Amino acid sequence: MSDLTDENLLAEDLDLNMPEIVDITTKEVDFNEMEQDIQRFASNEAVRAVLEKGVDLQNYGAKIQENLEAAEQASINDYLRQIDRVEQLHEEISTCDSALETMEDLLMQFKESLGQISSDIRTLQSKSQDITIKLNNRKGLDKYLGEFTKKVTISNDFSKKITEGKDIGPNYVKLLLELNDKLKFVHRKDIKTSQAAKEITGSLEKLRNKAAENVRKWIVTKTNQLRDAFNRDSDPNTLGFEQQDSLDKLSIQNSMMRCRFLFKFLKENTPDVQQGARSYYIDVVSKIYLETFRNMSKRLTNQMAQISMSPETIIPAPPQKQGMFKSKRVVRESTLFFSIGDRQKLLNDVLGPPQIFTQDSYPVEALMRSLYQSLIDAVTSEHAFSSEFFDDDNITGEIFAPTTADLEQFLDKLLAKITDPVCIILLLRFAIAQKAEMQRRRVFKIDQHLSNVQSKLTSRFRAIIAFNQTAIENCDPKMFVDNEATAHHANAMTRRFAEFSMSLSQLMSDDISDMMTPELHMIAASVIDLIERTSREFKSQELSAVFQINNYYLIFSTLQTINGCPLLDLFQQKLGDCTTYFVELVIKINFPKLVETVRRAFTKLETREEPLNTGIGESELKEIAVDFKTYHIERMKQISESQMLKFGDFQNGRVILQIIAKRLVLYWAKFDQLCRFIVKGGSPAWFSNLISSQQLVFNIKPMTDSF
Repeated sequence: MSDLTDENLLAEDLDLNMPEIVDITTKEVDFNEMEQDIQRFASNEAVRAVLEKGVDLQNYGAKIQENLEAAEQASINDYLRQIDRVEQLHEEISTCDSALETMEDLLMQFKESLGQISSDIRTLQSKSQDITIKLNNRKGLDKYLGEFTKKVTISNDFSKKITEGKDIGPNYVKLLLELNDKLKFVHRKDIKTSQAAKEITGSLEKLRNKAAENVRKWIVTKTNQLRDAFNRDSDPNTLGFEQQDSLDKLSIQNSMMRCRFLFKFLKENTPDVQQGARSYYIDVVSKIYLETFRNMSKRLTNQMAQISMSPETIIPAPPQKQGMFKSKRVVRESTLFFSIGDRQKLLNDVLGPPQIFTQDSYPVEALMRSLYQSLIDAVTSEHAFSSEFFDDDNITGEIFAPTTADLEQFLDKLLAKITDPVCIILLLRFAIAQKAEMQRRRVFKIDQHLSNVQSKLTSRFRAIIAFNQTAIENCDPKMFVDNEATAHHANAMTRRFAEFSMSLSQLMSDDISDMMTPELHMIAASVIDLIERTSREFKSQELSAVFQINNYYLIFSTLQTINGCPLLDLFQQKLGDCTTYFVELVIKINFPKLVETVRRAFTKLETREEPLNTGIGESELKEIAVDFKTYHIERMKQISESQMLKFGDFQNGRVILQIIAKRLVLYWAKFDQLCRFIVKGGSPAWFSNLISSQQLVFNIKPMTDSF
């Protein structure tokens, strides 16, 4: 009992507020609300389980109250038993707080120490920066003084090597690089006013002048060596420039390239000496190329085949007199002058290496191609060296100016002699290709010359065309008429014109088509006019037409063997027109009344329209029908046999005969239509002479097949 009282006292001392426990068995209860609560919580599984077991809720509540009081008392007793431990824990916490206060004091002291260290570090950094600045200033001064001392100091060995200039090469380049640096240094604004610079400037100027003189002599020597190398490479027995890049020449140029700073030294320090050395090189090398290409031109002239310079035109040479009182009309039919032949193969290798020529004669085109290929190769090679060594992109043009001027004079004289248009066009194709090649190489130093060459060739081509046109216009057509019976032979002029047109068409390209096409059409018009004038020299219309057909067919058949000829359509049209005229003429000559009657009745034969003019008597129709049935086979035989004599080309004659046969069948069909249209109300007896078109074809077919 006393223990319990003590525990109660301890609980009061601890000021523990225990909730008042209500005895639910003694409190007045609202059963209506309870019933509602029971119904509301009836769905709860725990409540439902209690109700299902039939537990006495009043006793159950009291039991729970007792358990709660026991648990409460046990908890209070447990708290009371832990008082000693709580006091011990309180002491430990107090000790810990004291230790933490001590640590805090130590940390504050450490923080103050760190602050002092940071201040010391900043002080050290400031002093370090000052020391670094002083050190850098000292180093800069030492470097400046060292450079100054080095640049304003001239050693005896340095001066001796530059002055003597015994071995001008890469080592001498190093000396001049150093000398160049010294000269630039003493001429700096911040240096040249110093006493040391003033004292050393005179000595440096002397060394500069001596070095410039040595370099000038070296360039002159190397230039002379190049001249000797060119002379050794020249072969008087060949025409070509194939040895221009010999080992000697390349070796000399390579040695100069390794020392190209020497010329730069002159350019920067002694412009007058530099200009003299440059002029000397240009003068010597320019003469080398001029002499080389002048000699090549002379040898080329002597070895040119003269056929391209023959005084020939499309009009053959006039007949030669024989005896004192008569001459024979012999027309030379050779077309060799205008034939392209093997010369076209040159276009397959326009930019090939220059050809090596012996002492034989060669076509003008082959020689000129090699000459100009040598020129563009020489310009390319020289430009690659001189523009880099002299650091001057224009020096190549100055070197080759005399050579190109001389070549233009040579070309003027040569072109004045050439009368072959095929040769001129070939040369023009070469010039265009070679200029394009120089543009591809990015070397434009003789572009103007190559343009001048193209202009000269174009002008000469037009002059040759004009000359031929004048010859055609002034030609007497009687020179082509030996005998009326030989009208089936295409005259020599036509053959030459056909070869002329075919060759030029084969050489046509996009670059020159706009220039060539009008010229070809112009001369073609003159040829057509001459053929028509010549055809009028024949007494009969039939022979006149035959002459035109033979000539136009020769031209057309020649031109159709190539692609892209601008004159093909023109002569095809002329041939077609003349053939149509000839066919009508032959039928009219052999069947005059048939043609006249049908032409009176029909405006067009190729349509199915009815005859417009029907005022033709039946007797006239009968006469024509009887005559045609009786004589048409015989007359067609005569026409067939005469074709062999009229047309020089068998195939053309056969085609024309077939056209005549088809045209005759058409005339007869229209005549049959006319007869049946006019004669109505039955078929008179003479209609038996109106053979069918199928029968007519059957009758004349053997003649066309046997031709």
